[in-house]
Amino acid sequence: MALFRTIALAALLCLAAPAAAQDPAVVYPPMEQRIAAAAQASRAASQMIAYDQAAWHATDQFLADAGSDTQSEIAARFPGAAGFVVIPTETQGQLEVLFVANRAEGPVAVASYIAEGSTILSGAIFAPGSERPLSPLAKRMFDAHNALLAAAAENSAGLCAPGTPNTLVLPPDESGVIHAYLLTPQTDPNSYPLGGHYRATIQPDGTVSEFRALYQDCLPITWDPEASDLPMQSFIATHSLDPQPNEIHGFVSYYVPFPMGIVTGDSIWIVIGGEIGEAVPMDAETGEIP
Repeated sequence: MALFRTIALAALLCLAAPAAAQDPAVVYPPMEQRIAAAAQASRAASQMIAYDQAAWHATDQFLADAGSDTQSEIAARFPGAAGFVVIPTETQGQLEVLFVANRAEGPVAVASYIAEGSTILSGAIFAPGSERPLSPLAKRMFDAHNALLAAAAENSAGLCAPGTPNTLVLPPDESGVIHAYLLTPQTDPNSYPLGGHYRATIQPDGTVSEFRALYQDCLPITWDPEASDLPMQSFIATHSLDPQPNEIHGFVSYYVPFPMGIVTGDSIWIVIGGEIGEAVPMDAETGEIP
């Protein structure tokens, strides 16, 4: 990884970084604070990727087991179908994906799958009458999913591609706060939108204390999969919402086949394969790198 970062840095520095969109008079926090915030964002991105992979592959397995691939067919077979929730398990690296339906007595799991990375280890659809009540953690995360959708509707959150948005709900942090994400779907295998993604911060009492965009516009990242120099390409974007990259930059970079450079005022940050790396100083007005 260190060698790959060195190559990526060389590729990024060969490009002219765009002049930062922020007012040059803006005073940024000390670099130590920005590096710490970027490291925290990188950890969140890694968790988002793990939960996204589990949900993606479990959904494929669920649809195959159900013998259905349309929303109407799923709704007919599972009355009250209401999406899924991904929860941690006691085994490191494994996640449980529960497919949920609303019932008069409350939400229940109609299917459960255990995922490790992109591999589904086990799971099945429960027989009728054997649906499983949600655990307190699963119920809280499912409620957070609903709170996310309500906040998105209340804030008229716009997407950057047609289709149903993806959702991610991470488990509560040490303070009991849940972060939930509404994500523009990837509709083209050779393009990924950097924007159209949102985060809701949900307090232990279930209230949404913040709903925000994670990037200032759509900015699709596109590539030619047949390009011979694809591994040596890179992408640079200016981020104006935070003093450092946030978790969406790490998340998107996992699905992009080359390194990204995220410019925040006086620095360009290397973001590769789901990780937010080092910051390289630059001139905020000219975009020049010393």
